[in-house]
Amino acid sequence: MVESHQSHEMPLGLRLSKLLTPAALVEAINKASVNVRLLDCAFVPKARPPSYKFGHFEADPSDESRQAFLSAHVSGAVHFNLALATHATDYEKFAHYPAEIFEQYAQLLGLNSDDHLVFYGRGPFGGMLFASRAYWLFKSYGHAGGLSVLDGGLAAWEAHQMPVVSTVNAHEAVFVAKKGNWRAKTEPSAKTVSFEQLTAAADDGTCTRSVDNCAKWLLLDARPRPQFEGLQNAFDPSKQMPTGSHLPGAVNVPSTELIDAESGQFVSAEQLQDLVVKNGIKLLDEKDDKILVSLCNSGIQASMLATVLDAHFGPQIGHKLRVYTGSMLEVQARAPELINEK
Repeated sequence: MVESHQSHEMPLGLRLSKLLTPAALVEAINKASVNVRLLDCAFVPKARPPSYKFGHFEADPSDESRQAFLSAHVSGAVHFNLALATHATDYEKFAHYPAEIFEQYAQLLGLNSDDHLVFYGRGPFGGMLFASRAYWLFKSYGHAGGLSVLDGGLAAWEAHQMPVVSTVNAHEAVFVAKKGNWRAKTEPSAKTVSFEQLTAAADDGTCTRSVDNCAKWLLLDARPRPQFEGLQNAFDPSKQMPTGSHLPGAVNVPSTELIDAESGQFVSAEQLQDLVVKNGIKLLDEKDDKILVSLCNSGIQASMLATVLDAHFGPQIGHKLRVYTGSMLEVQARAPELINEK
């Protein structure tokens, strides 16, 4: 159930950077004043099993995502499984649960409302894809404690000769023995945008069934540049194919350019600002009150873009950031005619 009261001032000890180096994470873990909880976001995308039920969180011990976690993880981490934390709809692979249902999953992981949550992942994009999706999920529900991402993920941790384990204790079990008290403070719509919102008519009628020339949004398309430009197809072949490759007015901020190739970490604030300015975006223009809507194919790369923007420029633009979780695959399924620009 969403709490109606405003969150209290965050204790000084919880004011950690949103992007943590391995050394900074170790320091935070060792501080008695900071209640850090690690969430390993190991995830192997695949169709949900036939046994899947809405609002049920039974974990399959043989699940590939779980096995990836068990193979190597930071000691003390609990496995955050995106397939359990979200649900599938006709149009979305990873739709957000109502707050009162997501609370149950967070509590089963032993999370408390005042915990500082640190997410890390593995694999492509420096492991930042699914860690960012988890980060934005908790941000959408208004997590009262702090949120951080281990920059560069498990690979960065291991590159710094930090230890990993392949056994689990009670604190790292699928669901811990003692439930947490975690509560959502907002519904996820606080930091997301729906298809209905994106395509609704604006007050002046300029956005009727179209996102073109809508003064309310600035669409940031996080897909790789070849997909945005129509050189590479990532649309669902079982659905009607659109005539274009992106939404009118959308600006491409490719996820592939958000990660430093050498370090596997997010690009710096300066590099990120250069990237968006190059695409004609006045990121820090105080006079521009447009909502920044990040989108991709199914909301994962969009979350990564939103997360790095929030990490580097949260104080200036955090209030304007939203993620369209349905993204292009939902638009293709519901209104392919809107994808009409190349």
